[in-house]
Amino acid sequence: MARAGLVPDLVASSPLKRALGTAEVVAGKVFPGGEIALWEELEPGSDPASLKERLAGLTGVNLVLLVGHEPQLSRVIALLTGAGGEARIALAKGGMAKVQDFSPDTGAPGELVWLLEPGQMR
Repeated sequence: MARAGLVPDLVASSPLKRALGTAEVVAGKVFPGGEIALWEELEPGSDPASLKERLAGLTGVNLVLLVGHEPQLSRVIALLTGAGGEARIALAKGGMAKVQDFSPDTGAPGELVWLLEPGQMR
């Protein structure tokens, strides 16, 4: 992320131990000194629509790093890109996706720019 110039305005994590630990490691590299927001909407089994609503309520935020669990994050990616519940998106453990141009104001779907596995990031 740092090499790609991806510096988040906000880091949000599931409050569960494993996700929060990952968020702390990543945030230490790309979001030093920034506070990690704990969002229940990133917990396993949460409704992806509630996370979409939470994102829609953000102001002054351009880049958000979400740290959560599967299959929750894949479902959120499908929702944000307009792919719907039938989309088959496989986000690997430790993987990362970039969705851009999601517009909560107009409801316009975002674009899945990339989906990376840990080995590809190395």
